[in-house]
Amino acid sequence: MLTAERATTRFRRFHRLRRTAALRGLFRETRLDPARLVLPVFIDANADVPVPIASLP
Repeated sequence: MLTAERATTRFRRFHRLRRTAALRGLFRETRLDPARLVLPVFIDANADVPVPIASLP
């Protein structure tokens, strides 16, 4: 069984290491920015004129 001291040292999250933007970038697991987003494109070979899809913004 783990003691309280061992449990806290075993699962440390290192908050102090993420103070600057550069260090936060090193520890970041998910990067969400416009360059990584995908815009869906639907093509209908039989359509002569582009028709907007109402359910998509």
